[in-house]
Amino acid sequence: MAEVGAFWWHLILLTEAALLAAGGIGYAAVRRHRADAHHWMMLLATAVVFGWIGSYMVMALTYGYVRFGGPPVVYHFLFIPLILVHSLVSTLALFLCAVSVALGFKFSGRRGGRRVLLGEEGRRHRRVGKLTLWFFVGSAATAYLAYAFLYIFYKPPAA
Repeated sequence: MAEVGAFWWHLILLTEAALLAAGGIGYAAVRRHRADAHHWMMLLATAVVFGWIGSYMVMALTYGYVRFGGPPVVYHFLFIPLILVHSLVSTLALFLCAVSVALGFKFSGRRGGRRVLLGEEGRRHRRVGKLTLWFFVGSAATAYLAYAFLYIFYKPPAA
């Protein structure tokens, strides 16, 4: 049964890596003033987020959660705080993603055939977008660390 859990974890970590790649490419595109490329990469990243949520929910509903196999002191003082931070950062990242996409649509338009942010309100999209990217980096880092605790540092206990 551990192989099934590992499959789902690998799928989740792969979608997290794809999300970071799309977000990083989108951020690089906007830094180069390629707003159309940024727009499409961020929409791809948003679609990956929904794929990630779907894969995580399917994993949780069909397989359940992996039990921690390490000592109680590591569980209580390292793993549980890590999971709490990961949950908070990930929830905020998802919320900020929705806000950033909404702001991007609301305050962008076409000028001279190019996509641009309109007016002073467009600055809110920039600020929220940068913050969102950092929250997703934090989410990915804590997810990879949780995976390491569950499958590399300690093995899950036999069922």
